[in-house]
Amino acid sequence: MAIKGSYHNGKLTFEGPHFESDTCIIVGQTRLDNPQATNSQSGQHHYLADLYNKFGATFFESLLGDFAFALFDKKTKELYLVKDQLGIRPLFYAEENGQLHFASSIPLLKNMLQKPCTLNVEYVKTQLTNYPPAVESTTFNEITRLKPAHFLKVQPKGNTSLQRYWDLTPIDLSAYTDHDQLIEELRETFVEAVKCRLPENAAAGAQLSGGLDSSAIAVLISRCFPKEDFFTYSFALSEEYRKISHSGIDEQGTQNQVIDYARLLRENHRQITSFYYKDIQHQLDIQEQVMGGLADSNCIWQDSLFKKAQEDNVKVIFSGFPGDECVSASGGGFFIDDLRSFNIIKSLKYLNNNPLKLLKRYASFYFRDWFKLHKQKLNKSMQQRNLLRKNLRKKDERFSEKPRFKLDMKNKITRTHTCLRTESEGLYAAQYGITTVYPLADLRLIQLVYSLPVELFAPKPYNRAVFRNICKGILPEKVRLQNKFNGAMTLAFADIWQAESMKAYERSFTIDDPLHLYVSKQEILQTNKDDKLFVRLYEIDYFTKKALKEA
Repeated sequence: MAIKGSYHNGKLTFEGPHFESDTCIIVGQTRLDNPQATNSQSGQHHYLADLYNKFGATFFESLLGDFAFALFDKKTKELYLVKDQLGIRPLFYAEENGQLHFASSIPLLKNMLQKPCTLNVEYVKTQLTNYPPAVESTTFNEITRLKPAHFLKVQPKGNTSLQRYWDLTPIDLSAYTDHDQLIEELRETFVEAVKCRLPENAAAGAQLSGGLDSSAIAVLISRCFPKEDFFTYSFALSEEYRKISHSGIDEQGTQNQVIDYARLLRENHRQITSFYYKDIQHQLDIQEQVMGGLADSNCIWQDSLFKKAQEDNVKVIFSGFPGDECVSASGGGFFIDDLRSFNIIKSLKYLNNNPLKLLKRYASFYFRDWFKLHKQKLNKSMQQRNLLRKNLRKKDERFSEKPRFKLDMKNKITRTHTCLRTESEGLYAAQYGITTVYPLADLRLIQLVYSLPVELFAPKPYNRAVFRNICKGILPEKVRLQNKFNGAMTLAFADIWQAESMKAYERSFTIDDPLHLYVSKQEILQTNKDDKLFVRLYEIDYFTKKALKEA
């Protein structure tokens, strides 16, 4: 599914999945949820061409699904690069000698350029601070990531303009008479979000962590897809790892409950207890091959899962990400917007539901808000993970705005990490001919959740109330009502992986700090002894030196 192309003086050359009509050429990856769109790739490209003929570039805002494509207008000779609203599918571009090159991965694009790429030092700094980079930035100055919900228009004379075509806004829910109707509509939309992503005439897979999100998706797949063609994958602690793991926590018990409840085939469940890499150099080589070097939100830890799925001939694999960011958000601050607007009557109504718990929440909110202790605590934590030299550090401006419940939800689902993680997972999966899909990133579902009355998020009697209520009749009650503050992680052996990686780096590499940016090892040990920090520093140093050498 990889694509690449070049545009110069109104002429387009390209490679990859495409469709050509009398009026336009479309090159790229599309998975559309619009009712009129057909299921096949060629049919969906035909649908895009028809929309463009009728409405021009304004049709981008009507698209639903995951897509990243180039559209070339044969008449005007203009080129459009278009990316989906949350940035699920990757698309990069670079300008060189009057030409615009684009590709679905950084390694592909680098190979198209005549001159070596130069290191983006500001990007390296963001990796050292642990703050998210601008979504469009990459390791290299010459290469830009197309922003989610944007299109780039390129004219024959070389003029370019980047335009946003979508923003997350609430929709009108006045037609629903009560909360039960809203929950039922959410449940139906969730079911449709899973169904429309299932493959035809191919095996499907799902990552089953044991959490609410992945468990619900696995159960829904089991109800509308042949069980013999459905495979589940879980990271789990081996008996050896269980003895040395700091947390000792994985979710095999919950995974087994879901498998039994959905009557999944146990012979189709795969446990991944270690990675397949021969050594740390092999791991770095794979990252270079897939991500092009240093990458924020790099998902190489998923690579072994996708490799295992290839052995089962899986073509589409489901993920529960980014549930926590929106659809299955905790909802703990649901009352914030009403307190800010001094809506006393509504606030008292909340108190009637659970007065003691809510009074504690209200008091905690005002205490944090007035004295900004939440910001101070978070900043202290971030400083401990900051690997940039103290004299180079900048003030963290991310928390200048006062908290808002709906605004915070919007910022979380549309943040840089959503784009970068789905992009990275998709690139690792693509090595094996697999497409990643994310039902909880379905735009229809997200817009519904974002538009809900805030009282539906009230944790009564449990947190993540909206999603738990959606999952009535989908999940077994023990799973639906499970406590989600148990410390479990998707990657069960994360702590062991970090410790083993640290030892491997120390044996094989040295940290040289070629840009004079890093804090000293002694300073790191004084504030935080987490192996993850040192592993990150070794990785940054390795790819920084490699990029400088290539330039």
